[in-house]
Amino acid sequence: MGLTEQKYDPRAGGPGLRVVPFGNVSGRTPPHDLDAEATVLAGCILDARQFEKVRDILQPDHFYSESNATIYRGCIELAAAGSKIDVVAVATWLRDRELIQKCGGTAYLAQLTDATPAVYNIRQHAITVLDKWRLRAAGNLGARINNQHYGDIGAAQEWLDAAQRELAAIVAAGVPLEAPSLDTTVARAQAKVHDAIGKAGKLIGVSTGLVDVDEKTAGLHKEITVLHGPPGGGKTAFALTLMVNLARQGQGVGIIELDTMTAEEIATRMACAVGRVNYHAIRLGKHTDRDYTAIEAAGQELRTLPIHIDDHKYRTAGQILAAARAMQESKKGLRMLVLDHAQKFRGRDLVGKNETRERELYAVFELLAEAAPKMGISIIVLSHENAGGDLAECKAMARDAPNRWRLELHKGSSGPRGASLHIEKQRHGPPDEAKCWFHPSFVWFDDDDTLRLL
Repeated sequence: MGLTEQKYDPRAGGPGLRVVPFGNVSGRTPPHDLDAEATVLAGCILDARQFEKVRDILQPDHFYSESNATIYRGCIELAAAGSKIDVVAVATWLRDRELIQKCGGTAYLAQLTDATPAVYNIRQHAITVLDKWRLRAAGNLGARINNQHYGDIGAAQEWLDAAQRELAAIVAAGVPLEAPSLDTTVARAQAKVHDAIGKAGKLIGVSTGLVDVDEKTAGLHKEITVLHGPPGGGKTAFALTLMVNLARQGQGVGIIELDTMTAEEIATRMACAVGRVNYHAIRLGKHTDRDYTAIEAAGQELRTLPIHIDDHKYRTAGQILAAARAMQESKKGLRMLVLDHAQKFRGRDLVGKNETRERELYAVFELLAEAAPKMGISIIVLSHENAGGDLAECKAMARDAPNRWRLELHKGSSGPRGASLHIEKQRHGPPDEAKCWFHPSFVWFDDDDTLRLL
């Protein structure tokens, strides 16, 4: 059971979150600013151009005063009908609906327009109104959480996910004070160009540790990438290689394992790769004295690196992002996150019950794709192909991902094998192909077909 029966709309007040009737709690008045509300209304009534500056920010339910909410609703409906907004038109609209007395009569409208000075910063006042609503909405949500958690809430995780989504929607309802001017936008663009010129011959993103991959991609950027290939095709090994390479640069990295591998298995694979020890032999309990020493040394190095390994099988977008934020806020930090793998995502709560599995996975992907640049991290989502090389239920996310890579291992013996990273799509350049080598004994990717033992 969710916190509400309907989908939550933060800009329209949302079901159960209309705050005007919320009233006092324990004798305390909810946050509000009637002066800011009056200033916004006065600006809208005195100058229709002012209304255009706030109509994308405020909805009637954002006002604390029910009278103010009604007057603002009148402004919206007059504008939608193409009518002029002024004190006479608003009074007529209220009178026609027998609402004028409930809103203080014409005296209140006159008070608004007579007592309020010219409004030069109406957008700032509108944001104040919105922010007070956000505080009330958050308090209202907290009250509902407090009331409901004593009763039958159904599945705890679903209920907590619903609460998290509603709070996230309230947070996301904030707006910038002003859209950046053209001068500001051009200045930022020029700064990026100068920065790129200054980095000529250098990477714009973070190095993957693989020379040809860096050359073809300019490194890892703060966005999402879908890495796909057949099951057992080296995707996880490739991702772990990138993780170690970034961690050795002091960049925080993490993996959230959604499938069957445990944290111990992932750490063992990393230790064997770093120590140049045959991973398959270790799994069979076969190792030499040199292997033991090498794994000990590799383990000591890995313990000093900023690496997070989480095998709690988080599968909803809320769970994944909560785990990612915890990693980012730790001392190790987080610059790259690997999710293994997309077919294990769960997003039924984000879509209707009758939606397809492809739409469900895409809903999770959308939230992750939006979060990556905001958090300043690279997210690499691993995705399996079916026997025919088709992405099936992951088609939509692969189609819309800013970056899409396909890993191909060349046919060969049990020794080192060539590998191609097909860069099918990237935001920062044209499609391309990067070459590297896969070392199956160590489950590791490298620039060379020979690896020096440590």
